[in-house]
Parts: sequence; structure tokens; C-alpha cells
Amino acid sequence: MKTLLVCALLLCVSMAVGEMNSSIPSEEKPSKENKEKLVITRIPELPASITKPGMLGNGVWLILYYTPWCAYSQDALPHFVAAVQYIVDHNITELSIGKLDVSKQPGLGQQLNIRTTPTIALYRQGYRHNYDGDVGSPYLISWVVRIATANVTLVESREELEALKNNHDVLFMLVHDSKVDSDWHKTYSKVSRQLALRGTFLYMLDPEILDSPPSKLPALLVLKDGVTQRYGGALASHTLYKWILSERHSALPTAALDNLTHFIVHSDPKRLVFLAVDKDVSSRRVAQRKAVEAVKKLAASRKFHSSYQFVLTEGLEVVERLMRRAVDGYPQLMVYNVRTAYYTPYCHGDKGFTESAIMEFINLVENSKLPLEGGPTLLERVQHFYKLVYSMIRGTLTHHPYIGAAAGFSLMGVVVFYIVLACQSFTKRTKVPRPSRVRARAIANHHDNATLRHRTNHHHSNSDNQSESSEEEEHLKDK
Repeated sequence: MKTLLVCALLLCVSMAVGEMNSSIPSEEKPSKENKEKLVITRIPELPASITKPGMLGNGVWLILYYTPWCAYSQDALPHFVAAVQYIVDHNITELSIGKLDVSKQPGLGQQLNIRTTPTIALYRQGYRHNYDGDVGSPYLISWVVRIATANVTLVESREELEALKNNHDVLFMLVHDSKVDSDWHKTYSKVSRQLALRGTFLYMLDPEILDSPPSKLPALLVLKDGVTQRYGGALASHTLYKWILSERHSALPTAALDNLTHFIVHSDPKRLVFLAVDKDVSSRRVAQRKAVEAVKKLAASRKFHSSYQFVLTEGLEVVERLMRRAVDGYPQLMVYNVRTAYYTPYCHGDKGFTESAIMEFINLVENSKLPLEGGPTLLERVQHFYKLVYSMIRGTLTHHPYIGAAAGFSLMGVVVFYIVLACQSFTKRTKVPRPSRVRARAIANHHDNATLRHRTNHHHSNSDNQSESSEEEEHLKDK
């Protein structure tokens, strides 16, 4: 009997999965015959039953989550179609597209973890990547291309490596010795999928391709600024993740408003040192040129590499965005803390923008001897607290589900307890504090004595009045 029930249950589940897969629209893939003629005219609507990335299969999916009444969602749709059309026209990669109305069912947005609309997400190899930039920016196309084609690439010749060096400022490379180390390759591939937008990841089986091959293999290297640095940490995902974040930029990269999100990463332990100069190189004065040279030398020396990342900005837009105020004059130098949103501007005075003066300024900031400006707003504080609590609960639920559930319910109980206390404090009437027992007895005795004294006086007055009236009667009788 139990066997029949199990078979029936499996049959129902397989039928439901088949209906769900059949309800998913077919992938918009160009055929070999009409690649050049394919024009994206509409985005297929996905069913609301898709609540997990595993239901989409193993392919690459680009999905637009929207709501019909949202004006921003309506504005994002043409840019979404344009990005897909560009990828199809240039035959960059094959991907499936779709859009989903999160207002179809109550609670659908919460199940899909959609906080705002529109939200553009790309699913690849079971991982979901959310686009956090401007929908109308050209960066959307490069983001889609980077995520959709991201992988650990095998380098087999010196020519391939030189071509990659010319096209990329930073290269991460795992070097094996004719045989792939499964543990290193698995950890490296996992971190590369999480940081697909933070770097270019390669691996090779022939160490002789490098100019100076490492003596001990396997070895994880980063190639940037003409220098090769080796990873010396343990074989763990979190340590490798932090190392890649700290090495993902060149010595002095250029930042703008479009790519500012590449530098403002809250998980990055580094502080950012911004140098703002004029956009026009020919119009830069001597002070600006000296400042650029001094910062370049200081960044290349890697004296503050473990804690600071130097960034060059052309114009004042980035600095004014971070300072939240207008800035006048070039050059401008400031140290910005990504986690706390506090910054410290450089007041050079008579020292100028020399290497020694900038080093002294950074040392003063490191020792907290200079006043801080800015800071997070109230909304940013609330968002940061929410993200912190959410990440802690999510991580605990992932690794220890029972402990995470108990902690979540305990936290909910504490929150409900304080809410009830707050409601009682608002609705509770003000009461006069009760006197002590001795004082209460003394007051009661005083009231009793006063009452008895009043009654006695009243009785004496009545008796006196009666005696006076009787004497007057007798006197009248005698008359």
C-alpha cells in the first residue's frame, strides 16, 4: 500500500513539473539561417510559478521584474529590449529572455526577493546576479555580456596571454602543473562566479607560458601594472574572496559616475583615496600634474595597499556625489570610508601635493587624528542595519537551519515583546504613587482623630444649647 502511494505521489510531481516546464516560453535563440534578420519585437511573459532559479534550467536567463503601474518599469522596457537586441546583433552569447509581473500573486515579490521594480536579474549556472546600475546606461549591455560569458578561461599559449594583458588591466590566474588540482580549481571557480564583474579569471596547465613561472604549484596569481603578485592565503572561499576584492583594481584606476559602483563595495575592507583633476589633460596646471605623479608613485609603491585604494577621477562629479556638497577648484584629494560614508578632505596649505605630504596625510587619517565629515544618513543607517541582520539570519539558516530558525523566532519574540511594552507605556494611565504603610496609617489615624474631635465638639455644643434653652424656659415660668 505504501509503495502504491509513493508511486502515485511521484507521478503527480512529475506531471506538475512537466506542466510547469511546458508553460515556460521557448527561448529566444537566433537560428543560423536568420541571425542577421532576427529583430526582438516583444519580451515573453513568464508564469508566476517560477519562484526558484532551478526551474529555469541550466541556460542563461535575463529577466525583467516589473509592475504594470510603475512608470520606471515602463521606461526600463525599451532599454531592456535594446540591450537584448545588441547582444543578438553581435552574436555575443545565447541567452533566454523574459519578463515577470510581480503583482500577479500576493507575496510573489517577497518569494523572489524583489525589493523594487524594475529589477533586472541574470541567471547563470544556478546563480542570480542583480543589476544595480542605471537602466538607461550603456553599462547595462556590458554587464549582461560580462555575466553571460563569464567563466574561468583556459590559456594555452603565450600569445593568448599577451592579448588578454592588452585588453584587461587586471588578470587573475590559477596555474596548475599539467594536472588540475580539483580542490583549488573548485574553490577558484566558485569565487569567480560570485565575483564575475570584479575581474577576469584564467587558468593554465603549462607554467612555462609565464615569463617567470612560480616555483610551487598550484599557484594563484594576479597580473597587473606589469607586476605579478601571488596569493599566500589558505584554501578557503572567504579568504580568497577578500583577496580578490583587494586586488581587483590596478594601482590607479579611473572612476566616473557610471562605474562608481565598482569601487563602492561594502564588503571591501579598503578605504578609497580619490584624486580629482581636470578632464582636459592639456588644461591641467602644474599642481594637478604634480599631484597625479605623486599619487601614481605612492600607489605603485604598495605602501598602503592593504588598507587603501587610490582612485583618479576626471572632474568633480564623483567627489561632489560623495561629499554631498559643491566643491570648487583642482586638484581635490580626499579619503573616503566605504562602510561608514565618512570622509576626510586634504587641506594641503603650504605643503602642496607631494608624495611625503600625502603620506603624512594618510598616516594622520589612519591614526584618527583628523576630523571626519559626512557620514551616513538615517535611511542609510536603517538600510545597513537591515542588511546586516538579514545577512546574519540568511547565513545561519543556510549553514545551520535549526539554529537559524530558533534565532529568528527568538528575535521576533524580542521585537514583539518590546512592541507590547511600548504600546502599554502609551496606553497606561498615570497613577499617583502610593504612600508607605506607616505614612498611610498615620494619615488614617489623623483622619479618625479629627472626625472624633469634630463629633465631640458638636455634642458639647448641642448639650450647651439645650441647657441654655431649659434655663430660659424656667425663667419665663417664674415670671
